Amino acid sequence: MLQNNSKAFSLAEAVITLIFLSIIAAQLIPAVNATRPSTEKLLFKKAYSTIENTVSNIINDDNLYPVSYMSKTCNNLKETCQKGFLETTLGNTNDPNQKGTYYAYHALIDQSKCNSDKTPKLVRLFCASLNTTQATCPYENNDNSCFFTTTDGMQWTVTQDSNSTHYTPSCCHNMSGVRPMLTIMVDVNGNAEPNTSTGVNIPDQYHVNVYYNGKIEVDKIRSPKGITFLKNPTNNKRRSDLEDDRYGKD
Repeated sequence: MLQNNSKAFSLAEAVITLIFLSIIAAQLIPAVNATRPSTEKLLFKKAYSTIENTVSNIINDDNLYPVSYMSKTCNNLKETCQKGFLETTLGNTNDPNQKGTYYAYHALIDQSKCNSDKTPKLVRLFCASLNTTQATCPYENNDNSCFFTTTDGMQWTVTQDSNSTHYTPSCCHNMSGVRPMLTIMVDVNGNAEPNTSTGVNIPDQYHVNVYYNGKIEVDKIRSPKGITFLKNPTNNKRRSDLEDDRYGKD
């Protein structure tokens, strides 16, 4: 007659095993959580990359946003300076030199949610260049501002400085203005809390500045956490012909 020699775990052995596994889990889970990037960090890096790519595409499209020029007399020498994002024309079908701009602009804007004539061209172009599902332009009685939501659930408020037309190169080498052309506030998780940029360990709202020569940077005062999230917080995209020595060093 065959004898069954298999043995089952006793209750005590099972309890000891569970306690042992619990101790291991208690040690491992915090370590894993500490090395896992937060959702807000990943979303912000995605938003920042979106801003970089959008600004680069706009400023590098000579039809959509042609660079204008201005003449300056500096030290008795005449210099020609590029104005970058200060070009605001919408194009004109009666002008052969502006037809391309007119058609490129309307091909993008007319099919978007960002077609309010009151909002500045650059704000509308930024809004229309994203996958926008709904937009309010102008926003909160500010003709220079636009609020919109993208398909990923992020909420954006883009505002152009009302004094941006004064931000021109002085003698082609120094910036006469220190404020940005655009200020962008992005709420990376939309309506979900905490809906703030300060006062919490991991905020969900971040502020990014765009300057007239294409420079992009996280606002150091309002979004210090965003800077820590980026390995290269000033890794900007810009036209190769918009050299730093034309506008002042970064």
